[in-house]
Amino acid sequence: MKSLVLCLSVLAAASSASAGILPEIKNEIEVVQPVLSAVPLESKKRVVVFDIDDTLSISAYRSKAIFREIGKERAIPQLENIEIGQIGQTCRATLDNAGVTEKPVVNSICSMPNGIWARRFFKDPKYLKFDGRVKGGADMVQRLVQQTGADVVFLTERPEALREATEHQLARLAMPGFNGDKYPGVEFRVVMRPEGRDTEGDAAQWKASVIESMLGDFIVAGVFDDSISAVNAIRRVLPSQVPVVRLAQNVNDTAGVDMGVEQITDYTRNMVADSQTGQMFALPNKRYINSLVTRIQQVDEY
Repeated sequence: MKSLVLCLSVLAAASSASAGILPEIKNEIEVVQPVLSAVPLESKKRVVVFDIDDTLSISAYRSKAIFREIGKERAIPQLENIEIGQIGQTCRATLDNAGVTEKPVVNSICSMPNGIWARRFFKDPKYLKFDGRVKGGADMVQRLVQQTGADVVFLTERPEALREATEHQLARLAMPGFNGDKYPGVEFRVVMRPEGRDTEGDAAQWKASVIESMLGDFIVAGVFDDSISAVNAIRRVLPSQVPVVRLAQNVNDTAGVDMGVEQITDYTRNMVADSQTGQMFALPNKRYINSLVTRIQQVDEY
């Protein structure tokens, strides 16, 4: 059976090599796919894909630590004393929540990719230790591995420079593949943004291209991510029977979420939204998770 590590290593290398030459994601797929298809394949292996930030870890605590540090350095009391409830979806939203509105200050902190917050949040490994954990995340990964035999890909837009810190974080989160437990026949792989490739603005398309490039060689049986743009892009490249699940702060908020994307708040709570039907499932989350695992297990050739 072809190694998942080999396949994704080839993919990452090809993506990195083509980043400065081929501007279109679709061209990148055309370069990578023939390389993958050339490797002999005895049988397809089921793969489940997890994002990391705000899918398995909670990055708001990282932001809180960074904003408090910036507030202390720059004598901005609103930031020095910021609370977790004020952390927004973006840097600018957070400053607005904290009452910091002076445009030069906001730009110096939030400009992408070189604002003070952005550099520390996306590029400095020391802040990853502040991340919290999404409830039930490690248990969900473990259950999928044990019940479906699937390999696991942790697909993140974090840069390759954060690989060591990311793997340490996955160990701290007790994530299978990094917690010391053995899973014979199962491979775990962290796929990160190639060095020299800034996915800012096209992160969703980059993730979708990685997943699409796996099709034909692996059975991608389920995907978990928190980004609306990412789950929408991924939903479009996968067959309808493959569950694409978004981790959402509020499952009632389906604005911008494409049909066929399911939403949960974490892996333990009891409200689930299915945007394909528009229905809210007021069920014990255990029943939904049981159903989800079964559906992932039943995904076969497509």
